[in-house]
Amino acid sequence: MQPGDKVQWTHTSRRGRTISMQLKEGVIESIAGAVATVKTGKNNRRVEINARNLQLVGQRSQIDAFVEAVREASRGAS
Repeated sequence: MQPGDKVQWTHTSRRGRTISMQLKEGVIESIAGAVATVKTGKNNRRVEINARNLQLVGQRSQIDAFVEAVREASRGAS
């Protein structure tokens, strides 16, 4: 990945016993070592994210992998 690439990542948060996952998107502004500075689309906010947690937009996300694993597990439990 390089500056200018559109990327996505999974943001996970927790409140009490509830865990939520959101797919976020942005554009890589710079990469320094293992940390990428990503400019988000809505308010042009910049966030620093570990580059290994990023995927190019359109690639399989962590949320996709999680949902697929749950589906597979439920098929096996039937």
